[in-house]
Amino acid sequence: MSDIINLNRARKNKTKQAQKKTADRNRVVYGLPAAERKAARAAEEKAQQRWAENRLSHDDEKKKVDGEQ
Repeated sequence: MSDIINLNRARKNKTKQAQKKTADRNRVVYGLPAAERKAARAAEEKAQQRWAENRLSHDDEKKKVDGEQ
């Protein structure tokens, strides 16, 4: 004869396991620690700033085409 199982407890455990599995999946997909988000945002802003500093203006491009400097 097999052991007696409380069906309510088994159902609740099954639900908890499914929720934990979903939470783990969501942590991987959506979750980044705040420090990593901040660092990534700072690196992106720094790259944008560097790009803007090195960008040629429209007048500079015109001078290069005309051969003037």
